[in-house]
Amino acid sequence: MVSSKTGMPNGLSLSKSSSPIEGGFTLAQIPGLPAFGTLRIAANVAAGQTITVGASVFRVAALTTDSGATVTRGELNNTDSTCELFNFPAHGLKGGDLIRVQNEIALVTLVLNANQIKLLRGVSGTTIAAHADGQSIFTEAAPGAGNIAVGLNTTLTPAAFTPAFVADFNNVRRCQENVQAIQISTGEVLFVLANREANRNLITPIAGVSALATTETLAGAGNGFDAATLGGGQNPGVQMTVFRVPTAAEVTAGSFHIMLPFAPTVDRVKVITTSTQATKAWDGAATVVGNRVTIGNGGSVDWAVTDTVEVTVHG
Repeated sequence: MVSSKTGMPNGLSLSKSSSPIEGGFTLAQIPGLPAFGTLRIAANVAAGQTITVGASVFRVAALTTDSGATVTRGELNNTDSTCELFNFPAHGLKGGDLIRVQNEIALVTLVLNANQIKLLRGVSGTTIAAHADGQSIFTEAAPGAGNIAVGLNTTLTPAAFTPAFVADFNNVRRCQENVQAIQISTGEVLFVLANREANRNLITPIAGVSALATTETLAGAGNGFDAATLGGGQNPGVQMTVFRVPTAAEVTAGSFHIMLPFAPTVDRVKVITTSTQATKAWDGAATVVGNRVTIGNGGSVDWAVTDTVEVTVHG
C-alpha cells in the first residue's frame, strides 16, 4: 500500500510517533544530492593540453596561426549563428576544428570540399560579430588534432581559458556528458551531475550517484581535479529516524535489531540518557544486512536500559 499523503510504501507517516521512546520514528522524503567534482586552474594552460570528463576530451586550442586566407564575399559581415558556406581556400580542416576571425571563434561543423566549410559561430565563449571582408583567418598551428577544441586568442591564462572551457562544455552541440560545468571563480569549475536536452541548451542538475572519471594533462602548478571521479552524490529516497529503548535482554546480548521497509544506509547513531537527554559517547558498531540494521555494543561506552538510542538511516 502507498500513503496518499506521502507517496511512501506501506502508508508510512511523515509525523513523529506519539511515543518516540517506545519504537517511534520520524520519516521524510529526501531529494538526494547530485554527484560533483572540482577542477582548479591556477596557472596558465598550454596548447594541446587536455581535460577529460567521462568520454569527452577537451583540448586547449591556441588559434594564433595566420592561415594567409581572408574573409571574402561578405560571408561573416553579419551576426548569423551559422555560416552555411564559408570560403577558405586549401583549409586542410576537418569537422570539429576551430577558426578565429578577429575575436570571434567558430566551429567547423562540416567540410564541404577542399575550399569550403560550414561554421557554427560564437563558440568558446566568444561573441558573434560582423566582420568585413579582408579580415585574416587564424587557425591552430597544427589543426586536426581531434578531441573537443577549446579555442583561445593569444592569452592562455586562467581568466581567458576558464570561461571558454565552461561555455564549450555546456554547449550541447559540443559535449553530451550528463554533467553541468559551473564557473565558481576565475580558476575554479564545479562539475555537477545533470540532465541534458539534446535539442536545447537546457541543463538541469539531478540527484544521483556517479563515479564518472575526471582527468587532465594540465601541467601548471595548482592545475587539476580535486579527485579522479565525481563523488558526493546521493540518490533520492527516504530518511528515517528510529527511537529505541533497549530491553534488558538486548543489553545482555549486546545488540538489537531494526527492520525497515527499504534497504538502508546508516547516517548516524546517537545514544541519549533518557532521563537527562545527555548524549553518551557510544562507540559501538552499526551493521546492515538487507533491510535489517543491527546496533551493537562493542566499544568502551555502551547503551543501557536507561538510554534512548536514535538511529537515522536513508534509503
